[in-house]
Amino acid sequence: LQVNQEGNIYAVPLTLGGAGNEKTTLDLRDLRVSGNAIFDSGDSVTTLTSDGLTVGDTELQIGVGDNVIMGSGNPVRRQNITLYNENVVIGHNTGKSVVTGGAGKFENNVCIGKNCMEDLNPTLGGGEIASSSNVAIGHAAMEESTSGSNNTAVGAGALSSTGIGTGSNNVCIGYTAGANITSGSNNVVIGDAGVGAPTGDSQLVIADGAAGGVTWIQGASDGKVGISG
Repeated sequence: LQVNQEGNIYAVPLTLGGAGNEKTTLDLRDLRVSGNAIFDSGDSVTTLTSDGLTVGDTELQIGVGDNVIMGSGNPVRRQNITLYNENVVIGHNTGKSVVTGGAGKFENNVCIGKNCMEDLNPTLGGGEIASSSNVAIGHAAMEESTSGSNNTAVGAGALSSTGIGTGSNNVCIGYTAGANITSGSNNVVIGDAGVGAPTGDSQLVIADGAAGGVTWIQGASDGKVGISG
């Protein structure tokens, strides 16, 4: 029910049903909630909170509001969405491994593209490591990063971390930029290039990305910079 400023009360039609393999349907027009409304038919879950609406089943989640979750294989599924704060997750298998037992472990992330942050799991290894404020845009960006915060990966395969990626504060821009970084942090890579030491910190690489091409600038953690030419 909804009451307008004139004191009129309006009924909101809700259709919840389905048996067997039928999908639960929900007809929402103007429904307002002060708490949470959760509709679960077993195969489909619809969650309505004061922050937004999540509609979907185990294959699809769509969120509008605090979290935006779109595409099959995404993390919210049947988990408590209050543990995920201010995330944008769009794409098939994007963030599909995310599991968190407490609030504040997966928040303020932007993941757009198939398989972005696919292996990210703050609870991996038995502990809980915050994985927040990451930006991954492009197919498989940060694909094999399991934890880490404040990373920026833009480009297909950027910071994809072959193996297990746990670094933070890396900036990788370009196709497969920084793809070999594993536990290294504070690295900057521009172009289709990797760093000299996958576990090293504070490295700089700017390359043209072509096979056999040019690496214009390289820098190390001691602050020294080498310029080609």
